[in-house]
Amino acid sequence: MIKPRLFRGFRDYPPEEMLPREKLIEHIKHIFHRYGFVPLETPAIEYVDVLLGKYGSEGEKLIYRLAYKDGNTLALRYDLTVPLARFYAMNYTHLPLPFRRYQIEKVWRAEHAQMTRGRFREFYQCDVDIVGAFPPLPDAELISLINDALSDIGFHRFIIKTSHRKFLPEFLRYAGIERPSELEVARVVDKLDRLGKEDVVIELEKLGLSARQIDKLFDILDISGEPDEVIDRLSSLLGERISGIDSEMKRFFDMVSSFGVPKEKLVFDLSLMRGLDYYTGIVFEAYLPDFPDIGSLAGGGRYDNLVGLFMNRSVPATGTTIGVDRILTAMR
Repeated sequence: MIKPRLFRGFRDYPPEEMLPREKLIEHIKHIFHRYGFVPLETPAIEYVDVLLGKYGSEGEKLIYRLAYKDGNTLALRYDLTVPLARFYAMNYTHLPLPFRRYQIEKVWRAEHAQMTRGRFREFYQCDVDIVGAFPPLPDAELISLINDALSDIGFHRFIIKTSHRKFLPEFLRYAGIERPSELEVARVVDKLDRLGKEDVVIELEKLGLSARQIDKLFDILDISGEPDEVIDRLSSLLGERISGIDSEMKRFFDMVSSFGVPKEKLVFDLSLMRGLDYYTGIVFEAYLPDFPDIGSLAGGGRYDNLVGLFMNRSVPATGTTIGVDRILTAMR
């Protein structure tokens, strides 16, 4: 007899779970349509070099390679953003500009499963992206979409954290950090919500940072709160070095406000990094303060260099993921 079993991090969805899942997905689709997004579907399997083009070493560890030929040719997609970039590069001549697409499909990640926290190795992603439009208006529109989606689902006590990846080089200069690389630090800091400050400090020490450098770095990373107050505090610490990014963030927050997003929903959190290598600008994540173990319900940001990896020119882009499985976990 074959023992019936499942690989850790994978799960079945019985009818009593599929019915609310389908209802939730239809609700999210309705919001996507309301904002003018059109559907797209791409293959589950992509070439390894396509997937790793901008996932970097993180993707190398987390993609599921297929036992095809030498094992280095094909893999399951890690998310829906790189397949979108590949699709856009192959089809941009007959796509509208900007290209506004949504995509709801499964992805696979060979990472440590934490099923009680909604972390699975196979899960659905609900993505919306705007390709071909410069910041900060499209980014503000995505914040509005997240706010509408979570509010319409029935969540009232949620916050949307925001930051900007271009702050990081200035944070490192302020702390006197020349090595390791900016991306290595970003990947460690991105674990703050999962590991806590104490364990992140240990990981930063393993990267070779001194106690003084870590303390100075957290002088900035610990700043979080109402956008205007955070901008004022950051300007007093870093001055003219961040004036260009500061002005972009001010325009961004003004536009978010013009969309009708309540001010109390927004938190400018300088520790927010988003770990993937391809983020280049404004980043954001949505959380339920009453359910911290679930993690972010939505998250994304700007990735102006990703599409250009598949083309001979730069193409601005921004997008967000809405986590269906985590939302269902929170609803239960």
